[in-house]
Amino acid sequence: QRCCCCRRRCHHHAAPPPPPLQLQQQPPPRRRPQSSLRDVLSRVRGTRLRDLQRYLSELDELDDASRFAVFKVGGAVLEGDELAALVDAVRVLTSLDLYPIIVHGSGPQLNDELAATGVEAQFVGGIRVTDEATLTTALRVFSSSNARLTDALESRGVRARPFMSGVFAAELLDESTYGLVGKVTNVHVERLRAAVRLGYVPCVSSVAHTTSGRALNVNADVAARELALKIRPANTLYLNSSGGLRDGNDNIIESINLAEDYDSLLTQPWM
Repeated sequence: QRCCCCRRRCHHHAAPPPPPLQLQQQPPPRRRPQSSLRDVLSRVRGTRLRDLQRYLSELDELDDASRFAVFKVGGAVLEGDELAALVDAVRVLTSLDLYPIIVHGSGPQLNDELAATGVEAQFVGGIRVTDEATLTTALRVFSSSNARLTDALESRGVRARPFMSGVFAAELLDESTYGLVGKVTNVHVERLRAAVRLGYVPCVSSVAHTTSGRALNVNADVAARELALKIRPANTLYLNSSGGLRDGNDNIIESINLAEDYDSLLTQPWM
């Protein structure tokens, strides 16, 4: 520009230089897009839309990554396409930095193993009667199922850590009635939390031990409940091959919210 008084280009009238470029640090991309997470969890049996919405709203409030979720996986889910679907869902969850703690059962596998040796499974009140021979077989079957689950996860790029012991402390429930079946007295979660912090999915067997180190059989549903009571996760999912709970008319109830449904369920004659 030319100066209005001297008609020359004057330094003191030159346009001021542009301010230095301010580089603003962009916030890290959000790794938990709700649309992706909702899509994943909606494919995991046992989750209703209203439960998902409440569940998703609670995720960012978690003060401990291990409180994301407890998955109880039935033994029938550890086979074939069911296992593949579970692994795919967990793989997507871990890609979002969400690490469920998985407690698995092995009921069908144990029944098959016992039948192959000519032993008929016995139950009292839904609890498996467990003698020494049954417990020995159960420990072998549980170990095999745990390895199958962790290997399947690892093969798909999910870091998994097996826990065959050290989680559940127990005492005998009623040896004269049930044999070597445990009543959970404590749940040790420190190693599970450490695994999650390191980016591993814990795969937990329901074997418990007494203070003297004696192994006891614990129903996996019960073990998962006790773990959930200790950790207080944002959600607990029970996954089975039937897709839910069957009512008196053999219809499948895909999900139950205990806070809302418990009282009404107890009034049903088929419960």
